[in-house]
Amino acid sequence: NARIIVHCYDSTGILETLSANIPTFAYFQNGLDHLNAKTKKSYAKLVDAEIIHFSSVSLARKINEVYHCIEDWWNERERQEIVGDFVKKYANKERRNIKHLVKILNQ
Repeated sequence: NARIIVHCYDSTGILETLSANIPTFAYFQNGLDHLNAKTKKSYAKLVDAEIIHFSSVSLARKINEVYHCIEDWWNERERQEIVGDFVKKYANKERRNIKHLVKILNQ
């Protein structure tokens, strides 16, 4: 029933809320140093979309700015494309999980 979800560390929770298309923010006080170079590029797009923040001040400022129009902000086309691409890459909801897993393992 919350209007937004804020994650304070990188976890599967972020993948769950993004894949459910719930307005999501993340605060990573240590930046993206825990990620490999390829993954950093994907996360950087979430930074550009103002979903991930590296300072509590930046996060609070953004939440205060969009809180009363969170649905409009969250559903902006470009932001939804970034979230959709991220979800497809890291949290894809494959309906044929077993068949898909077998295919991947056989490759």
